[in-house]
Amino acid sequence: MNIGFNSKAQPNKRFFIFLKGSNPKRLASQSALPEKVLSDEKDLSFVNSQGNFCCIYWVSRKDIPGSLRKRILRSRSKRVKTGEDIGLYFGSGTTKFFEETIQALLMAQYEVGLFKGDRSKKEAGELIIQSEVSRDQRIVARKCKEVWEAQSFAMDLVNLPGNKLRPEDLANFAKTSGKTHGYKVTVLSKAQIEKKGLDALLAVNRGSEWPPAFIIAEYKGKSRKKNPPKVG
Repeated sequence: MNIGFNSKAQPNKRFFIFLKGSNPKRLASQSALPEKVLSDEKDLSFVNSQGNFCCIYWVSRKDIPGSLRKRILRSRSKRVKTGEDIGLYFGSGTTKFFEETIQALLMAQYEVGLFKGDRSKKEAGELIIQSEVSRDQRIVARKCKEVWEAQSFAMDLVNLPGNKLRPEDLANFAKTSGKTHGYKVTVLSKAQIEKKGLDALLAVNRGSEWPPAFIIAEYKGKSRKKNPPKVG
């Protein structure tokens, strides 16, 4: 799913994030929503006069990080039909919920069935942010998309059946990812594993009919900090 910015778009489905305690009249004039649906400050979904499905979520400055993301993912209204665009509007005072909202809407469109037909034909259209955003928020939106692409790729691997994710298959996935994203991937064969004395791995592999693979991924960023972060 791509992320775009267009305040004048008319997507099939629209999500609105509003801050509790805001003036309903002002929100109605800014978002073109009926004032009567904004007076109760309750999460709700409805079909507007143009036939578009609208979902409203209310937040408070006291809400803990991640709480809105959980509410969206639990909601039955989070899903969209194949090819549908999603509109996203942020009311004033809700910018701190910007990142987790985008994360939730991207996660909500994930399809588990990797081999159930052509997934590209099932995907939603574009996530269109319809409120004014800063340059930093545009950067955040782009990073959310990049992180989600990595997450969905990892989830695909987790959801693969055993006969589709042999050590050799995982090694090939790693090599492809390395070529795509610019990091070095080295795969050790069984003979190389034996030579290096990785006996624990070899012991585990005795219960499998497939030979083992030891994958080494190396990423060297442009930064040359004195104390680079370590992942283990």
